[in-house]
Amino acid sequence: MSGFNLSQMSVLAYCNGYTNWHIKADKNTRADLLTPGFFAKASNMVEVGDRMTCSLTNGHMDLIVTDSNATLIRFAILHEVFWS
Repeated sequence: MSGFNLSQMSVLAYCNGYTNWHIKADKNTRADLLTPGFFAKASNMVEVGDRMTCSLTNGHMDLIVTDSNATLIRFAILHEVFWS
């Protein structure tokens, strides 16, 4: 697993207090993203309701933030697509 780095994260859109983030996690897998604390470095940047589009090694995931505190981001998976 390659760890998450804030330089992998950029804003695609911002409106009415919500942000649509893009995470270029092309060295990571689905399992990496689902590891508790994977996005901990970004926990002070995201808000509940923000959307995170993640480009992974072999696919992508669309997430919505359901909880964020000083050390952890919780999210729900909206959509995911993977290829071999």
